[in-house]
Amino acid sequence: MSKLAPYLAGLVVVLSAAIIVFVVLGNNRAKAYAAEIAALEDAADEAEQEAQADQDVLAEQLNAQSIELQSHQLDLIAMEKTMADSERLKVQLRNEIDERDEQLNALRLAHAQLIAARDALSHSAETTAKQLEEQTARVDAYQREHDILATTSLELSNALELAVAQRERYMQEVRLLNETLAAVTVERDELKEQLDIIRDIWPPDNDPPEAPDPDLPQHDGTITNVDEIGDGLTLVEIDLGTEDGLTIDRPFTIFRGDVYVGSMKITTLDEDCAVGEVTLLAQDIAVGDQVQTAR
Repeated sequence: MSKLAPYLAGLVVVLSAAIIVFVVLGNNRAKAYAAEIAALEDAADEAEQEAQADQDVLAEQLNAQSIELQSHQLDLIAMEKTMADSERLKVQLRNEIDERDEQLNALRLAHAQLIAARDALSHSAETTAKQLEEQTARVDAYQREHDILATTSLELSNALELAVAQRERYMQEVRLLNETLAAVTVERDELKEQLDIIRDIWPPDNDPPEAPDPDLPQHDGTITNVDEIGDGLTLVEIDLGTEDGLTIDRPFTIFRGDVYVGSMKITTLDEDCAVGEVTLLAQDIAVGDQVQTAR
């Protein structure tokens, strides 16, 4: 109806103009036209009333639509605000996700470092275990060696005690021999004096025949090695051999300068060396001591 209102208003104007024309043309027609105009006016009024009613309905609808539009606008504003909040929340969540990703990467790196440290500790533990096993084996070996050394030390201690006892016995024998040698020396000097007296008494042509030389030649040598076997047995090596005319059981006297050290006899012979057993010991024998054939 709102669309017909302008047309109806124009029609009224046109009709009014026609009425004026008809009035000018004639009264009869004017009355007819008046009646028609009245009818038209009534129709126009009804149409205007209907148009006004339609306008009121449209105004109410427009008002309702305006209210609804305002409500939609408010909803839209609320939605835009919600979207803005959602966008901020999205950015915040993205930042939190990035932070969590960084933390996760840091945790992964720390986990990898922990795995590497665990592997290193495992390798170090295996190496330490192997070293511990080796050290344990060494300790066991050292313990066995210690036990052997303890047994050997005990045996050596017993042998040393026996050697000391034998040395004391040999020292006593050497002292007796020295005393005997001193007595023999005195007797020799006395015999020499007596021999000189006899020579003075007897003419030269009547000198007694000289004592024959020993069958074996005199030998002088040096000790090159000393080996203490144990149980009082000591072996010495000298630089004389079969090339020098030595024989088994040949006795020798051992000296260090003018000091008597001991006695020995040959037990083993080689061309340029010999080994003998010490038969009498006055003091410790050393490499470099001199030996001389005993007469």
